[in-house]
Amino acid sequence: LAHRTELDTFVDPGMEARVSQVTGQAEQAMRDGDYFRAEDRFSLALKLNPGNPILEAGLANAQIGAGLYRSAAISLTFLYRKHPEMIDVGWSESARPTRTRMLLAADDVRKMIDRDPGGSNGLGILIAYIGRQLGDRPLIEEGLDLIRDPRVISLVPQLRKIWLSEAPHDSGETETR
Repeated sequence: LAHRTELDTFVDPGMEARVSQVTGQAEQAMRDGDYFRAEDRFSLALKLNPGNPILEAGLANAQIGAGLYRSAAISLTFLYRKHPEMIDVGWSESARPTRTRMLLAADDVRKMIDRDPGGSNGLGILIAYIGRQLGDRPLIEEGLDLIRDPRVISLVPQLRKIWLSEAPHDSGETETR
């Protein structure tokens, strides 16, 4: 993956036919706003192709759209710990929830953190991720400042370096696969 890559599909030409088919169904469900179905399809694709970081990212995006914020935070933490090369990948709006849905998710996560500051320490990564996907530097900084989870805190220096070192990824250029 090239630096500051933005992808608009989770389907890889090298995927086995069944995995590609299920992933295509997940993408269609995302486009239709049926995030629970997308989450189900990405979960199945990961059973067929375990450990695929692109599919893991798809699962996290579907979970955000479905409002499964704790699951999305866990998925992102797992993804970035196991595949740090994915930290720099952005997703076009066709491959993730809409901007409005992402901003609403960030608001919902803030409310969750306000209600239970101690029990929500893993959710900061989700706010930072949303900021990264939207090219919103203040949102990235807010999310990174909220990270207290020991499983995630070790990633913060790398996330800061990559997500805050340059202008946001939203340059209008999209790499397609």
